[in-house]
Amino acid sequence: MAEPTDARFCIYRGQPDALDAALARVQQELIPLARRQPGFRHYLGVRSGPDSVVSASAWESRAAAAAGRTLSGWAREAMGPALASAEEHIGELAHITEAAKARPGFVRFALLQLKPGQQEGLLQRVEGEVVPLLRGQPGFIRLLVWRTGPDRAMVVTHYASRAEGEAATRGWVERHVAPAVASVQWHEGEVIWRVRDDPPS
Repeated sequence: MAEPTDARFCIYRGQPDALDAALARVQQELIPLARRQPGFRHYLGVRSGPDSVVSASAWESRAAAAAGRTLSGWAREAMGPALASAEEHIGELAHITEAAKARPGFVRFALLQLKPGQQEGLLQRVEGEVVPLLRGQPGFIRLLVWRTGPDRAMVVTHYASRAEGEAATRGWVERHVAPAVASVQWHEGEVIWRVRDDPPS
């Protein structure tokens, strides 16, 4: 089975009650729909606030990730008029560090607007400075960097629990990659659903 090379990120904001109702339908309807999508590999949902959810789906190609808009369409329909906004990003995998084979309980997303021409500079700083920092933090599971545009990147960190994730520093942006970054948008929270298209063992 091909490894995922691309991802689709969706940031939904709406009325808390509408989000609760939509999330109640995920297990019954959305996860089976995700599994049927060509090129689907992983799907993760994070409750990032009372009125916001971030979903991240991984795919075996850019074309499959683009076609995965079926999932975001489902979410838009489920939330209906109570959906205030939906922001989408498609990214190509640029870096992965995995410290443990474990299920994340808490995930942090950093959507970076980079200074022009700083994609490679960001990756060099992540690999040389950020990875050693994160490896020393309790509960750290993995770090992924996705290129979401010529001067944009999504950095995703997985932790074992909320307590460990909240204790982990977000200061690596200011201390280690600031020369490459113009601005950063943070989203974080507990995992509320997770599905992998793993073959039977």
